[in-house]
Amino acid sequence: MWRKSSRQSSTLKPARATYEADPTGYGLARGLGAGGVEAILDRRAKYPDNSLADLYDPDAMPADLLKAHQQLDKAVDALFGRGSFDETKRLAVLLARYEKLIRALPA
Repeated sequence: MWRKSSRQSSTLKPARATYEADPTGYGLARGLGAGGVEAILDRRAKYPDNSLADLYDPDAMPADLLKAHQQLDKAVDALFGRGSFDETKRLAVLLARYEKLIRALPA
């Protein structure tokens, strides 16, 4: 079960600094999690009777949930310092980063 952090939402600057100091990406997840990810989880919790399929139906997605996702997308885009991405490019950048991280893991 997800618990809401007692910490205040972090801003993008500390998340970027954490990411640059920790290339493993753990700091990236923590930095974004304090604001972006928890905001999404909070919005989803407002709809306990809806399945994920219902919540993410493009024609029926709650506006507050969509806005939380858009804010997280902007934070990720800014963190990687590349301006705004479309969905395809953002996914490509994130998957390339993930691939780099898993290659660094011991076999």
